Amino acid sequence: MKFRIGVLVVLVTILSFSGNAMASGFAIAEQSVSGLGNAFAGGSAAAEDASTVWHNPAGMTQIEGKQFVGSLHIIIPKAEFKNNGSNTVFAAPLSGGNGGDAGGVVPVPNLYYTETFDTGWSFGLGVNAPFGFATEYDSDWVGRYHGVKSAVETININPSAAHRLNDKFSYGFGISIQYLDAELTNAIDFGALETLGFFAPAVFGMTPQGDDGFTAAEGDSWGFGYNLGFLYNITEKQRVGLSYRSKIEHDVEGDVDWTLPSTGGFDLTMAALNQFQDGGVKVNIELPSTASLSYFGQFNKLALMADISWTEWSVLDELVLDYADGTQNGVTQFQWDDSMRYSIGVSYDLNETSRLRGGLAFDESPIPNDELRGVRVPGEDRTWLTVGYSQEFSKTWSFEAAFAHIMTDDPVINKTDPTSVENNTRGFLQGEYDATVNILSAQLNYNF
Repeated sequence: MKFRIGVLVVLVTILSFSGNAMASGFAIAEQSVSGLGNAFAGGSAAAEDASTVWHNPAGMTQIEGKQFVGSLHIIIPKAEFKNNGSNTVFAAPLSGGNGGDAGGVVPVPNLYYTETFDTGWSFGLGVNAPFGFATEYDSDWVGRYHGVKSAVETININPSAAHRLNDKFSYGFGISIQYLDAELTNAIDFGALETLGFFAPAVFGMTPQGDDGFTAAEGDSWGFGYNLGFLYNITEKQRVGLSYRSKIEHDVEGDVDWTLPSTGGFDLTMAALNQFQDGGVKVNIELPSTASLSYFGQFNKLALMADISWTEWSVLDELVLDYADGTQNGVTQFQWDDSMRYSIGVSYDLNETSRLRGGLAFDESPIPNDELRGVRVPGEDRTWLTVGYSQEFSKTWSFEAAFAHIMTDDPVINKTDPTSVENNTRGFLQGEYDATVNILSAQLNYNF
């Protein structure tokens, strides 16, 4: 018991420092290495190890005895922006460079434990990071008014139970206890705001792009949800699975820090008016519900898998930062659509102790058009190509390794709508990203 608690504490500590690369939306698919090798095809039906706690809790009834699974994914994204004629509302070119590579090497760990009893009941625990993103640009880049640093990190603690009714049908359920930490920073063109009349009748003499300020908001919250799963054995070697996870609402509370220009006494005036002052900030974030339908079939040495998954990204309409000092709310439009993910996978047993895996997946972006694509999460449709290898050392220990190369349609940002308050105050940003993602993953399984 001390060993299990110690491992849990270490993993939670690691997860608190993890984020994610640019993705379709910002769901983190990398929740098991065995699943990654097959592009997560069959995720709700395969039930090959304890990671089924996340994919479908009903699958725990397929795992005998006790099993511990620990895995680590190293995500290596590239997201390089190229400016293409960005300008201000006053038709002047937006100054600044391309921002460098907004991606970065990101570690994402997972931990799962399952235990099955003779009564037909199984219990499990999963600790992982289901949502997150991290992008960071140079502070003086051309899109600095839209975003500089963006980081959302989650830790999900998921106790689960499952019951095997008979040889054909199992069901499972669990609760999600989820922690979220967020940080958002960006520059502010106070010169443009004054020229547009935001501070009338006061006159400070500030100039567009000549009197920038900066804001940094950070906060955290706890949220709660649930998940359900069903597993049906068509035959002894074939099964289908259905799983659902509820959306989780986070009421984030934290602090905001402002850096104001002093031109014309602007900073002193704002202090007297109690505007743009360091203090509290609140923001509501809804993380989407998901559902998956999967198939798994074992045919001698060959296993075939398929999966269709849905994510309710339409819950993410806009992000509103509510400042305690009464400063006008900061609003970022998302207006995302629900998205689908389709995957197929295959495994081949080289012998009794080793297995090769492969998979292909297409992951739709929820971002509806180039106007609504933002610099914080500049996602696009993605195609996954994955390979994996499994090695069983004994009845107690086994090892999984996987690699994924994710090809992304080059994301385009084309913020040219003149009716948008965001564009008028932050700039008409236009450009294109060169984006790819590679993932290296390893997993250890321990049966006892």
